[in-house]
Amino acid sequence: LADGGLEYLLDSRKVTCVEWADRIHNLLPEDTLWLTLAHRACGGRAVRVRTGSPERFPWLSEWRRIVEAE
Repeated sequence: LADGGLEYLLDSRKVTCVEWADRIHNLLPEDTLWLTLAHRACGGRAVRVRTGSPERFPWLSEWRRIVEAE
């Protein structure tokens, strides 16, 4: 990102998905929304959602209720 001319990927008006983003975490903005997927021993996947700026994602406080309602 630093020298590749990819700054447009960090436009706050857009959604960008980066596989293995933990490898470039120091180049991503503080308000990055992190989604971590993991295999569960009992099958299926677990999803972890986190951010350094929860005020930018007010729906996160309702995340568990939204997911469990489905």
